[in-house]
Order: sequence, then structure tokens, then C-alpha cells
Amino acid sequence: MTERESDVVIIGAGIAGLTAAYRIKKLFPKCSVLVLEAKDRVGGRTYTVDLTAANGTDKWDLGGQWVCRHQHHILWLLEELGIETYKQWLDGKKLMQIGGHRIKSHNSNLPPLPLLSLLDLGRALHKIENMVKQVPRDDPRLSKRANEWDNMTLEALRDQVSYTHATRDTFDIAIAMISGIRPREISALHFLHYSSMAGSFENLFEADNGGAQEWKVKGGLQQVSELLTDKIGKENVILSEPVKIIDQTEETSF
Repeated sequence: MTERESDVVIIGAGIAGLTAAYRIKKLFPKCSVLVLEAKDRVGGRTYTVDLTAANGTDKWDLGGQWVCRHQHHILWLLEELGIETYKQWLDGKKLMQIGGHRIKSHNSNLPPLPLLSLLDLGRALHKIENMVKQVPRDDPRLSKRANEWDNMTLEALRDQVSYTHATRDTFDIAIAMISGIRPREISALHFLHYSSMAGSFENLFEADNGGAQEWKVKGGLQQVSELLTDKIGKENVILSEPVKIIDQTEETSF
């Protein structure tokens, strides 16, 4: 990348970074904005691919893919960009692979686990929900156990509340599905606060009554970043350009 000056430099071409750039350009048209992205694509943790379907080709989300009625800002942005949503389909056969074992099908809302693991899972979820209630939405640091939970990973918390491998593998799948990362990469306090903001841990997985998996996006969620890039100007979004250092001194900051 050649040397270039800009009024605003944003690191990361995910939905948040590109929305920030889009809003700045909309409010201040004369302001120069530059977005730097380490990956070779925009979208961050949203990633949509083409999938062969019965009627041709369909769009399939491999990353973040759901929105719900309580997420007002993303819903306003989707409306502004002319993107439609549709209800998450719940009926029919479900497929699940746990811990590297064979793929199993099931029709209920419960995962296809042995009875002991189902009981263990129910007990673990009950314990986690009780912890979520102890974390204030406005400031998680006010929780009496904030230091304890902030000094442990979600994986460590998982091991405290569960016993069977099947339960832990199911938990890992669920966390990866809603956050895109493994439990060992998340602070326990961060995730408990995240669940508290959603109303409960269970709400993160619900697809009814305002649950976090209520609606999907026609054409895939990555198109939000692609459309924002078009509006910002592709020349202002630099891909494959990881930021290695930020120099913020009295001479370079304002």
C-alpha cells in the first residue's frame, strides 16, 4: 500500500467498521475515510458462499447469519440497504454431528444425546442461567463474582458446570454457532454479560418470540458489507492490509 493521508482511518471491514465509515461519509461528505482490512474480503465474521440447490444456486451463510426484532440498528440498516429478511425455518429434519462422531438426524428441539448427557446438559444450562442473572446489564463489573469470571475462560466455566464429553462438545458447537469462536477464546464474564444483554442464555438460541435466531437475511448477511463497500467506494476499502502498529502521540492525535 502506498502512503496515503485520510481524515479518518478505520481498522476492520466487518459490518461495524463499514457502517461507521458509511455513517461518517453520509454526515460529512467532504471527509476522507479509509478502511483497512487484513483479510482478502469484507464482512468480518459474516461469510456467504454459493450453494448448489434444487432450483439452481442459493446463498449460504457460514458465519453470522441471524437477526431479531430487538436488534434495531441492524434492522434499520437492512431496510436502508433494501435487504429483506425471512423467518428461520424450524420444522423438518435436523442434522447434527457431535465430537467427530457420525452425523445424526432428529426432529425435536433437543440434540440427539444419550439420556445421561441430556440430563447433564439441562443441569449445566440451569447453572449458567443462574450466573447470567448475577451479571448486571449496565455494568458487568458490578457483579460480586466479576473478578472470578473475568479471570477464567468460558471453557473453564463449561468444565465447572458439566461432566460428560457429549455435553461439552454440544456446548462448544452452540458457542461457535453464535459467536464464531471457541469457548477457550472468550472470557466467562464477557459471555455471561452477553447472555444477560440478550435476556438469558437461552434467548441466544431461540428462533421464536424475539429470540436471537428469529430471522435470516435473503441473499446472506455478508452482502451488507459488500453494499456498504460500494457506497463508501471500493477505492476507500483496502483489503489484505493488516495494521501492524498504531502511533498515537501528541503529534499524531487530535
